[in-house]
Amino acid sequence: MNAPAMGLIPCHTPRRSPQSNGLAEAFFGSFKRDYVYQACLETVED
Repeated sequence: MNAPAMGLIPCHTPRRSPQSNGLAEAFFGSFKRDYVYQACLETVED
């Protein structure tokens, strides 16, 4: 299924704008805060 068939409208931001990568940055920032920095992991697999 593609985006228009699901009722979604593609939206693009200009390159190098602060909003262009905000969702990914927010996700990885939360991931690091909640899992990486809080956990005491011994190995990569953990």
